Amino acid sequence: MFNAFAAHSANKERFIGDYLLLDTIGKGCFAKVRLAQHLLTRAQVVVKAIRRQGISRFFQEVRCFKKLNHPNITKLFEVIATQDKFFLVMEHVSGGDLLEYLEKYGQMNEGEARAVFRQVVSAVQYCHQRGIVHRDLKPENILVDSDMTIKLADFGFSREVSNDKQSTFCGTIRYSAPEILQRQTYDGRKTDVWSLGVVLYRMLTGVVPFAGDNFVNVKRQIISGHYHVPHFMSREVQKLLRKLLTVNPNRRPTLEDVMKDPWLNKGQKETLRPYSELPWGDLDPQVTEMMQSLGFKQDDIQESVTQRKFDRVMGTYLILRLMKTKMPGRTIRVRPYPSPDTSSTSSSQEVGQPFDEKTKEPSVPPNCLRLRVTTPPPNLETMTTTPPEHSTDTPSADLQLGSAGSPSTQSSGSTSSGGGAPEGAAHESCRQAGQPERGTPTSPSGHIQARQGMARRAFQFFLRCTCCGPSPKKKHLKRTKVKPV
Repeated sequence: MFNAFAAHSANKERFIGDYLLLDTIGKGCFAKVRLAQHLLTRAQVVVKAIRRQGISRFFQEVRCFKKLNHPNITKLFEVIATQDKFFLVMEHVSGGDLLEYLEKYGQMNEGEARAVFRQVVSAVQYCHQRGIVHRDLKPENILVDSDMTIKLADFGFSREVSNDKQSTFCGTIRYSAPEILQRQTYDGRKTDVWSLGVVLYRMLTGVVPFAGDNFVNVKRQIISGHYHVPHFMSREVQKLLRKLLTVNPNRRPTLEDVMKDPWLNKGQKETLRPYSELPWGDLDPQVTEMMQSLGFKQDDIQESVTQRKFDRVMGTYLILRLMKTKMPGRTIRVRPYPSPDTSSTSSSQEVGQPFDEKTKEPSVPPNCLRLRVTTPPPNLETMTTTPPEHSTDTPSADLQLGSAGSPSTQSSGSTSSGGGAPEGAAHESCRQAGQPERGTPTSPSGHIQARQGMARRAFQFFLRCTCCGPSPKKKHLKRTKVKPV
């Protein structure tokens, strides 16, 4: 199910598998979330480390994550097991979470809120369609990419359900449905619908509809279902909020019903419909060719991806495929590096190297290959992410190099897996929000720094020499304030 056990040291944890661990961006009782760099591709990822004490929640989260493949849900790349921890390697979302966005820019107008909410509804309905309930929907768990693409994150409280009801008291108080606070058995799908109503209200007003200075007051307001309706809200959105925030769960709509709401589809070309997942299909030939240049075998790639093993092979494939979609028109080449001198490798670098499942010996990346983006000689065959005749635009020019030569963007230290603390006191977990560490992590060793410098210089030279023109400016939403009528 997972990668083979890896040698691990808690105090010298710098590497795990093919990933260099960087800043800690979230902490909890059983988990720590860190920014990391995939050494083979230089891509930034998020690594969530879960101690074995929280193993039951871990298995639930992994099972749910493996079943999901939606453009508005953070992607799982790889699962690594060590002697005392499990590591989830996930997609890094650069724009922070929705709460940070609202605190920075203030409440949204209805047009902005609609664009965001449609994506969230699509993601949550897809989860319900796959038999999964989230149970902790809130702005902190809705991530915002640089182009305002929404990514649903943090499936720590998610569960696979059928028609049975749940009884676990979990979530965040101000976003919890009345039936949860009343300690009744509940339908997780209906509680997710209530939480979405609270999220929509907060996007439009900047505050939650049910507030109070203690748990008792908040609970009383939620159970009553009474909240203030601002005068600037349109009638259409008021009707939608009343449906979402219906106290009786039996009268609360399903998300299939919500998708047909007039406000949600206002000004849209098509009515919002349930997402149809694309078939897994054949492997991407360009990605597999790059992986073969890195030393992977075609048969291993085919087996790992088709069987959805979420191991080192599948993780590399998914990362490269995601990079390809974000870098259309770029020419990507991979070149091998000579194996590093093992005598110069520090003990911290050996930490987290996965063992071979059959021989139980540490496995080393083949020839220590690294991905490099270069401008190849004219006589060499290259792999481009789009056909040459169509590669006139280069949206990938928005990509910038971080301090270690990794693809990065302006980031506020967000993560694809929530580490934020709940607003209420009653929570199944005692997770606390961790702030990004401002310091730069200690450099690994000289040979890795030299390779990173070479890769960075090569990439910068490629950007200067490319004929695709300067990088386009990032588009930002034009914020407008709705004047009270």
